[in-house]
Amino acid sequence: MDLTTLARVKEYLDISSVTHDSLLTNLITSVSAQIKKFCNREFVYNITAPITQYFDTDGEEELFLSDFPLLSTSVQHATLGLITNGIRLQYQSGTWDNITWVDYQKSAYIVDYETGKIIFSSKLPKIKRYIKVIFFGGYTNSISQLPVDLIQIATELVTLNFNNRKSQGISNMSTEGQSVTFNNLSIDKELKNRLIKYIKYN
Repeated sequence: MDLTTLARVKEYLDISSVTHDSLLTNLITSVSAQIKKFCNREFVYNITAPITQYFDTDGEEELFLSDFPLLSTSVQHATLGLITNGIRLQYQSGTWDNITWVDYQKSAYIVDYETGKIIFSSKLPKIKRYIKVIFFGGYTNSISQLPVDLIQIATELVTLNFNNRKSQGISNMSTEGQSVTFNNLSIDKELKNRLIKYIKYN
């Protein structure tokens, strides 16, 4: 999903004509892909495909999930059954030859759904792949659900690259202007700083 819209970009650029619509539409998609690559993540969760993340633990009391915010409503999954509050947290039991995953007691941890942080009531043991978390992370499939500042960053980045398009380079563009591939899209330092909070580090 693109992270901004043609209407928002044109309003920001103060453009009313349709002359550059095709160019801007392609640039919006290219910029959206660039932001996703920089942040190492998708921003929209797939309701049919929850994320599974494993953790080696070593005495910590907090874990951070890779994609956030977390879906907090319960989901009935076709193969996994009911995932209460959008998350299932399990710990490893048994032996390496016969691992069993056991549901963690809900009273033993707290979930910060906005940041994807899990806070445990006690320190975790030192065990490889001790924790398994199944969850839905990201935003719903609607641009209206994306953070306003993320949409604004994408809009500004499209504007920046549109205004600098002659120096950025276009590797392919059809004569009708319907197909455009951009090279060397830039994200300046100020915009990178504003994107830091959305980066997926693991």
